[in-house]
Amino acid sequence: MRGGIVMRASWIAVRGMARVEVLSQLGLSETGAVAFHGPSYLTSAELPGGWCVVSAEEFDRFEPGVAAALSDTGDVITGKLTDVAMFSEASLYSSGRAMWTVSRDVEKKPRDLLVTGEPPPVLAEIRGRLKAAQAGETDEVDHLFDAPMELSAALCGFRPDSARLPAETVFHELTPTKSLGKDGGAALRANNEALGSAVQQDIHRLAQELGFEPVVLRPEHNVYSFG
Repeated sequence: MRGGIVMRASWIAVRGMARVEVLSQLGLSETGAVAFHGPSYLTSAELPGGWCVVSAEEFDRFEPGVAAALSDTGDVITGKLTDVAMFSEASLYSSGRAMWTVSRDVEKKPRDLLVTGEPPPVLAEIRGRLKAAQAGETDEVDHLFDAPMELSAALCGFRPDSARLPAETVFHELTPTKSLGKDGGAALRANNEALGSAVQQDIHRLAQELGFEPVVLRPEHNVYSFG
């Protein structure tokens, strides 16, 4: 971590699938607006090499099951990070399963990366360079935190801080397409009314148990007095 800005991000990059199909699978659609300053709250972009990336300014938005399903037709790279807990991670999914994961978790492994599976050889160069940069630094600076981001950038061209992205990359702002549906508003109101009624009944029962007497102001409203 360098600088004083709190950062949370997650992303999913899919190769070999049209952006409209990726968004449909993720329950998202474009708003028509463009994020001129790179990835923002919820955006997507097409990258060189046939990759489509969707990024969010929140931690852990994309579930492993979604990544596994999308990888049935091509490679999928996911990543997430938060510099509050100093945790970052990148994974590759292929043919419906996770192939490898590289994590930086200072609580579990303060001096190195956590690795499962067989990540690509480029990780050795990234890890060696960042560990060399870490030599002589204080614990307030963690160069290895960048390793999953750098690995993602090396493989699909994306890292959430926009570094190394081609100048012509266009990020499109997104919105969830899932809604309450045609009857969702009525259903939500019915749920709220049912909850309100249940709470009211509990309050009346508790008041009576505590010795309060009901005073009827209107047939539908009881007020309780004590003594």
